[in-house]
Amino acid sequence: MSSILGAKRSLAGKQWIQLGLLVLALAFLGSSRQLLLVNINSQLAFLYYEKEVSYVVDSMEFIKQYSYESLMWGKWFITITYTLLYLLCTVLVLKILSFDKGYVKLTILMFGGVVVLSALLYGGLNLFGEPSLGYRLARFSMGLIQSPIPLMVLVPAYMLAERK
Repeated sequence: MSSILGAKRSLAGKQWIQLGLLVLALAFLGSSRQLLLVNINSQLAFLYYEKEVSYVVDSMEFIKQYSYESLMWGKWFITITYTLLYLLCTVLVLKILSFDKGYVKLTILMFGGVVVLSALLYGGLNLFGEPSLGYRLARFSMGLIQSPIPLMVLVPAYMLAERK
């Protein structure tokens, strides 16, 4: 199995365990993020459109006590928190795989760049009268970095870059 990572990057048992724990952490992050945001969005729709029934699952009943504004601000906090947690997991994987510090810095810059791009899309398109499009594009961009996709792209890319 270590031949997958190349001769330079053979992993000890401890590193495999660390990677396994990070995979579990990523799975937990993904499912908890989905649970939170889907239910918050459901409650937001309930409040905004004054629907008769809220479809928030029983385990998330506590969000029904919050106002529309509080839930919207909560989504910003959740977005920032999950972005930082995914960045942390990504950096930890890169460190376990012994990538150069330059790759770690580049990864942090890329995450920051996506956050800035999302803010520009959201704010810029809002200024041009396209708030819905700006929100969708920003949400898509932020969703990418709040997932394992950066790891799935960066690890092979960095490995290829090291071969040259």
